[in-house]
Amino acid sequence: MFRPFTLEDIYAYAESLGYKKEAVDIKKYCVECDDFDNEIAWEYEVSFGHEYTEYWIWTFEDLSKTAIEYDHCIVEE
Repeated sequence: MFRPFTLEDIYAYAESLGYKKEAVDIKKYCVECDDFDNEIAWEYEVSFGHEYTEYWIWTFEDLSKTAIEYDHCIVEE
């Protein structure tokens, strides 16, 4: 279920599950370019748990606001 987490909420949630703040990964990527391949729109992926079979991912347009998307994955072994 999607909840409008902030970056600080994600740090607190990760810590409640036993992850350190340093385990939360933030990646910036381009989601839109103009006709001249100039990058004009960015999003951020904030995640943790990738090294295990369960991980959490939030997408942000702006890290100072709430997430716009959320995914929780469980990988079957």
